[in-house]
Amino acid sequence: MRTLLTDGRLTLRRWRRDDARALLNLAQESAAEIGPWMMWTDAVTDQAGAEQFIADRLTQWDNGDGYGFVAVDVEGRLLGGGALGHFNRQHRLGNVGYFVRTGERGRGRAVALSRLLVLFGFEDLRLQRLEILVEPANLASQRVAEKLGAVREGTLRHRLLIHGEPRDAIMFSLLPGTVRLDSAAVAPGEASG
Repeated sequence: MRTLLTDGRLTLRRWRRDDARALLNLAQESAAEIGPWMMWTDAVTDQAGAEQFIADRLTQWDNGDGYGFVAVDVEGRLLGGGALGHFNRQHRLGNVGYFVRTGERGRGRAVALSRLLVLFGFEDLRLQRLEILVEPANLASQRVAEKLGAVREGTLRHRLLIHGEPRDAIMFSLLPGTVRLDSAAVAPGEASG
C-alpha cells in the first residue's frame, strides 16, 4: 500500500509527528473557514492538540481504521489534508474527507488532493464505493465533489453530529471508473502523474 501519492504538483503523504507545528499553523489560519464543518479544529489549538491529532491519524493507519494524508506542495509546505475512513469492509465502501488551508482556497487544491485520495481508495484499498458527506451549507465542498464526478444521491437527515448538533448531509458517491481527472471521467488505472 502506498504512503506517498502525487500528481506532479501536489503530494499526499502519511502524517509525520514533525508535522505538528505546520498543522497548528494551518488550524490557526483556517479555523474560521473549516471549523464549522470539521470538529478537529476545536482540539488543534496548541502544540499538544496538533501532536494528538497526528498520533490519532497514525494509530488509525496502523490499525487499518483510516488512512490520513497530509497534502504538501513541491516546496513541502502543508496545504491541507484528507483521509479515507468509516469503512464498511463487507460492502467495500468508505468515506472521503478533505480540507485545505484558507490561503490555498480557490486554486483547485481540494479537488486535486481528493482525486488522489479517491484513486488510492479504488486502487490500493480495492473499495467499490466511496462516499462524501457534505453539509448543505458547505457549498465549496459540494463543488469539490461535483468536480470529482461524484453523483449527488440525496440529503440524509441528521446524518452528521457536528459540534454536538445533528445536521443534515448531502450524500455524494463515486464508483471505480468514474473519477474525473480533468474534464472527462476515466478509469482509475488510467491516471497519470
